[in-house]
Amino acid sequence: MVLAKGAMGEEPAYPHLELLEKGTDWFDEIFRLDSVRNYQIGLSGGAENVSYNLSVGFFQ
Repeated sequence: MVLAKGAMGEEPAYPHLELLEKGTDWFDEIFRLDSVRNYQIGLSGGAENVSYNLSVGFFQ
């Protein structure tokens, strides 16, 4: 529709489309095949009056 207005002699809504960058290819971003790494380690314990829980994670 935008390009059609320019072809019909009307002022197009976006007259300088060539200045816009390509942008983000969302289909490629969503469906690309890539490896994912997720590392988790946890430690917990305790005694009668105290308890502890330590957890560390890394996601790449």
